[in-house]
Amino acid sequence: MSTYRLLSWLKHYVELETNAATMRSFESEVIHGLLQTEEYARRLHLVAGPLVKPTDIDMLVAARMRRQPRLTDVAPPFGYEEHTVGGSYGRPA
Repeated sequence: MSTYRLLSWLKHYVELETNAATMRSFESEVIHGLLQTEEYARRLHLVAGPLVKPTDIDMLVAARMRRQPRLTDVAPPFGYEEHTVGGSYGRPA
């Protein structure tokens, strides 16, 4: 995956992720980026406030969607708490 347009800190992370033989992650409040839908990822970036520039949201969401094929390289087991899957980021509960 080309990382030429990603933010510098994200380029490094994506390179590590791409070359990893195993990935382990603990996400207690949000769904892991590789499992997010485009709408979910966009809403997370929208509610990030000053952490994400509005002009970067499309690029960040597109990059996240391009990373998803990494899931089909291997079939990692994963599980989520019910409250994580039912979250309503960026819209009324």
